Amino acid sequence: MTNDDLAAEVAKVPEHERVEISQQNLILGVIKDFYFAKYFFQTESTLEYEGDERLQETFGYLSEQMLKQAVISVATTIDLTAGKPVNGQKPPGRTASLPHMLERIKTTLEDLDTDASAELDLVEHIRKSVNPQNHQTLGYVQYMCNKWAGHASMDRRFDTWVEANDSLSITAVEAALVRIVNAYEDFSDLVEMSDTLTEKTKKPKQVPTINADGHKTWKMTVNWSSIRTLAPLQRGSAQKEVDYFFETLSTSVD
Repeated sequence: MTNDDLAAEVAKVPEHERVEISQQNLILGVIKDFYFAKYFFQTESTLEYEGDERLQETFGYLSEQMLKQAVISVATTIDLTAGKPVNGQKPPGRTASLPHMLERIKTTLEDLDTDASAELDLVEHIRKSVNPQNHQTLGYVQYMCNKWAGHASMDRRFDTWVEANDSLSITAVEAALVRIVNAYEDFSDLVEMSDTLTEKTKKPKQVPTINADGHKTWKMTVNWSSIRTLAPLQRGSAQKEVDYFFETLSTSVD
């Protein structure tokens, strides 16, 4: 598929679907990846291997790979990759990142016949809140993704910014994730306050799928705008899964 063909297909995705995909990526992907990796690292680093160097190396390797994936996942929420411009215009945005979703909402508001200046101002405020150039923790995540996690062929040894040449600040990555979650919460609040955005992002009425035997199947969905509830639930779930993993491992070894 060419860039133009891909851009055309992306342009067909309606607003409500772009919002849902972006929020789903945050809840089911990013938060789970980060907190599972964080709790795994914290637990693994306290284990006593009793001379079993092979097991220690294995768990150390697993921990590092999960932390890399966590960095990549957090970075996807602020990703601006979109390919070349179409017809001289801005790239349309092809990922589930928050900036791309906000760009689509901004375009939708600008195309309205009614005045949407208040909504546009708030959209711009949210965009600035997740701009890596404005916030060091977001810049740190972007840097680590480019120099260590996402493009492993790049050598970190020669760039010692915030000691990124030989270590990873889980605290900084978590602070970036918290800022991103807060931005999604702000967007959800904006939708609730705006009749226009409520209408534009509203899911269409569901139509059941009729199976071969005549039974109807309804798709069960989640209210992804409930970020305040879903985010801590996913965080707690990640910790419980890590605890259960190590408890099971300990039992099997004994």
